[in-house]
Amino acid sequence: MTTSKHFLLAPFGGWGHLRPAISFIPNLLSRSPSSLITILVPVSNSKPASQEFQRYGLDTNDKVKIIHYGAKENAKEIAYTKGNELVVQIRELIGAIGANYGKILKCEPVHDTLLEKDVETHPITPHVAITSITTTQFTVPICEKINKELQKDVKLALWTPTGVEHAAWVMCNLPEGETYRERAKRIFEAPDEEKKKVYNEVLGENEEVVNVPGAAPIYTYEAQPNRNDTFFRIVYPILPILPRVTMIHPYPAFLGQKYKKAAEESGYDVLQIGQQIPADPQIGLPDGPLKQFLDEALEEKGKDSVIYISFGTLYFAPSLEQLSILLDVLISLDKRFILSLGIASPDIQTMVKDKFDSNGQGKGIYVDWAPQLSVLKHEATGWFLTHGGANSVIEAMRARTPMLFWPADIDQVWISNAFSRIHQAGYEFLQIRNGPNIGRKTYTGVKVEGTKQAIQNEFTFVFSSLEDKEFGGKWREGVEELGRKMEDDSAAEEDWRKLVDL
Repeated sequence: MTTSKHFLLAPFGGWGHLRPAISFIPNLLSRSPSSLITILVPVSNSKPASQEFQRYGLDTNDKVKIIHYGAKENAKEIAYTKGNELVVQIRELIGAIGANYGKILKCEPVHDTLLEKDVETHPITPHVAITSITTTQFTVPICEKINKELQKDVKLALWTPTGVEHAAWVMCNLPEGETYRERAKRIFEAPDEEKKKVYNEVLGENEEVVNVPGAAPIYTYEAQPNRNDTFFRIVYPILPILPRVTMIHPYPAFLGQKYKKAAEESGYDVLQIGQQIPADPQIGLPDGPLKQFLDEALEEKGKDSVIYISFGTLYFAPSLEQLSILLDVLISLDKRFILSLGIASPDIQTMVKDKFDSNGQGKGIYVDWAPQLSVLKHEATGWFLTHGGANSVIEAMRARTPMLFWPADIDQVWISNAFSRIHQAGYEFLQIRNGPNIGRKTYTGVKVEGTKQAIQNEFTFVFSSLEDKEFGGKWREGVEELGRKMEDDSAAEEDWRKLVDL
């Protein structure tokens, strides 16, 4: 007789964390069919989450308990995180763990704030509780305290859906130079009036070379191409806690072997379970303006003629001027493109609409949101201009679509680094960098001018060269190779077995 195991999953509510967590469930059940799963879902993203649950038939699966938390007035149609919603989502998750973890361990009913009623939980205590890396400082101690009070031996793990190259920078001992945690410590320990100065000394304007496992060398200041690093405020308090838990990375395992070795040598337990997009037969685009635009571009311009542009659900990398230059170049070159506006500011959205109304008709289309994987898999889509988020590059590999990187912050920087310079799967724009990058050379020797002309020149060169075999051809070959390796990622299976056996 097979004994069922119960996995409690409490990911951060942002779409980049929540979506792969939902996709994780059918992958877990395919390897451990008797398992039971409880997942906590924020009301704010319950509508797009519901579509994901339905896609995999999880909404009617009695092995899966979906419990909603958070305020109903925060519910959204599209899973973007704007402004202070990031802080709200973090606080709501911490509150949900504090209020519900003990009840779930005792198999008691839990209040669902979307349904506005108590719902039954699974009849066995969770064997594994997977909380979010972003709330480690608070939720791991809460779970440890309740485990002790209730005398429950629940294994604790962290859902870590970011690029492993960034995790290596944050966590691991480097072969030379000061580690990220040492730099963050210096900022934290500085007097308030000195923090900005110390930040610039150790991160913002620091010119030391950083060699991170799995990435190409860069100068420290290059790790903040478009935003100041704010992640150190989250990272520093959680680093002492990480050795007490297992980190679960839903990221291609074959890309993270150098990180895995360095992490284990640095005292961390990490599991790499590979990408979490199950095979999905319902991948076609629904009828509508987006599909019509792509179909017409395919007929007029041919295969791989459309550039899809999206900057994710958390940050919007370009400034108004930079995006205006980009659109002008694409229109002048008669390129076909799709722009997902996402969390663009009202000023940027107004500029885009005015530009399309004046001279962009027929060449491009803008949307608030696009079914990204479906767009990438359309035969007309040939390039993906992306911020370089973990979920986006995984979808690009699945669709075999080469990338043009415009990173903002956190793991996007390191993913862009690795995919452009190590894996040859895309090109990273450099002249769009700002702050201390302007006037300095990159490790590759390119000086970042940061001027309107320099940005325009780089855009013009890149978009004029996409069809060249020596330029665009190598990126397409690179992403094809990565896609094949990802679909047969044998390095992930050993860690899957370890996860199921936790």
